[in-house]
Amino acid sequence: MNLAQSCCAILAKEDVEKGVFTGCGPYKIVQTMENGCVLEAFHDYFGGCAYIDKIEITYTDDEVVKKFVDKQYDFIPVDDRNTLEKIKEAGYSDTVKLQNVMTTTYAGINLRSSSPFIKDKDVRKALNYAINKKE
Repeated sequence: MNLAQSCCAILAKEDVEKGVFTGCGPYKIVQTMENGCVLEAFHDYFGGCAYIDKIEITYTDDEVVKKFVDKQYDFIPVDDRNTLEKIKEAGYSDTVKLQNVMTTTYAGINLRSSSPFIKDKDVRKALNYAINKKE
């Protein structure tokens, strides 16, 4: 399960050194920009060609709700209360389907960092205690 997380992805060393993206999915990256990328269907994908020919992804956008309301985006992630409130204010709370997504998230701490928070053992302990490991 964790190999599907980007932090655990298996990459060919030769491709990484060349700056080449590799993968085995139904899409290929055809363009990268500072704030996004464009994917196109990989027609030779072993599982068959994808149903959608092209996907444009924007990584960050301060006007994500406005662009969703203006039909510039087909879907948006709602991962904070502020975004949810903006959707409600726009009058979409009854028509938009919100769905929880189960995920595994990796958070790493660079112990070689010069940050005073990381150097302080008690802060690292507090971070450890803050994680509800049962959930």
